[in-house]
Amino acid sequence: MSFRSVRRLLVARFAPSARRPALLGALAACAACLACGRDPTPSASIRTERLAAVHRIAAACRLPDSALELIGTEELQFRPPPDASYQSLDCVFRQLKRADLPLKMGFVGNEAYGPGNQQ
Repeated sequence: MSFRSVRRLLVARFAPSARRPALLGALAACAACLACGRDPTPSASIRTERLAAVHRIAAACRLPDSALELIGTEELQFRPPPDASYQSLDCVFRQLKRADLPLKMGFVGNEAYGPGNQQ
């Protein structure tokens, strides 16, 4: 049922003719407030879009999907395999910059490659 049909129904049933303009104004204000409070894109669809972009980047850079893990909608964990080439890692960074995704990014597992650790 559309907003207009609901408005007509309410006006016809509950408002005397002298109060109709005031009721219409109140209904319009309520509808505007409800429309402003709604999130135009639910977080599930944002996550789906960003996840698809992350998987495309991993595939384009010849890395497994497990190398890039999206947590929620804003956090990206980068865990490259130990045998990944520098070119693949550079490709991921270039693609992420080009995609301009609003993500917080962190490196996972890089402490294993610190000084004194032999790999």
